[in-house]
Amino acid sequence: MKTKLVLAAGLSGVLGVGALGVSALPGSNGFLGVALAQDAASEASALTEYEQNTIDVIEQYGPSVVSVEVSAQVSVPSGDDPTAQIPEGLDDFLDQFPQFRDYLEEQGQQFGTPEGQLPEGQLPQTPPQQGSGSGFVIDDAGRILTNYHVVRAALQEGSVELTQGSEITVSFPDDDEDYPVRVVGANDFYDLALLELQDPSSEPESARPIPIADSDALQVGQKTIAIGNPFGFEFSVTAGVVSGVSRSLQGFGDVDVPLVQTDAAINPGNSGGPLLNSAGEVIGINTAIVPGTGGGFGAAGNIGLGFAVPSNIIQDNLAQLEEGGLTTLET
Repeated sequence: MKTKLVLAAGLSGVLGVGALGVSALPGSNGFLGVALAQDAASEASALTEYEQNTIDVIEQYGPSVVSVEVSAQVSVPSGDDPTAQIPEGLDDFLDQFPQFRDYLEEQGQQFGTPEGQLPEGQLPQTPPQQGSGSGFVIDDAGRILTNYHVVRAALQEGSVELTQGSEITVSFPDDDEDYPVRVVGANDFYDLALLELQDPSSEPESARPIPIADSDALQVGQKTIAIGNPFGFEFSVTAGVVSGVSRSLQGFGDVDVPLVQTDAAINPGNSGGPLLNSAGEVIGINTAIVPGTGGGFGAAGNIGLGFAVPSNIIQDNLAQLEEGGLTTLET
């Protein structure tokens, strides 16, 4: 489960061997030339303050960021078009995996099984569909925050209970275990969900709550660090800046949410992961992008326009999430 995609790349040569210059510098002996070259290489490889800060933040709070894996068992109503009545939430999977959308369309007649061939009340089912996202430890009880849209397809309509046959698990960095979780509470219009390990005592000791910053104090231009699992590449780190605050994004939820905009690379699979500042504090939860239009991965990839639900909205809604149940505009 741990690695979904593995790409191998080779370098045709070792960079810098000739540039270091092991021959003598003009007007010097060979040993001095080597020493000066080694000193120059050491200086060039020294970490900058910016780099060291990123490394420190990742070392401290990286173990608290999880991969969220969703296996959704979905019943498809009969009819001529099996995609027409797919339950809300599965569209997120279909957007990530268009080949499954094609599969549904090809199997249209199968899903339109004549009445009487299946037991009464039983609907045809697709194979369990897989989706993934990210999340992070939010409190001392080891509970995990993610996006509602990451887990929605596996939940019963209007509820935080799993549909029959569905499962949600999380995995921590450098840990081969998949830990089953349940959804404690969710908020539809802020796209938040709180998860809890079915066995809270199994949480790795290295995981700790990530502190939450005051997003009202954000300044355009300050550093951002995103951690998540884009396209299945687990525990990927990107950095950038706050590109804007109080952004509105058409098509996001049912209410106008003042989103944080960042140019830190965010891609499918980053959803639910933390957006951190240079102190390692959560300033938002990565939620949406304006996708690219190229081929391959770029078809839904990053073009430098990522958006996060600000941390103050997380703070304001934590109590409701802990109480449990699904909050919608109607509740």
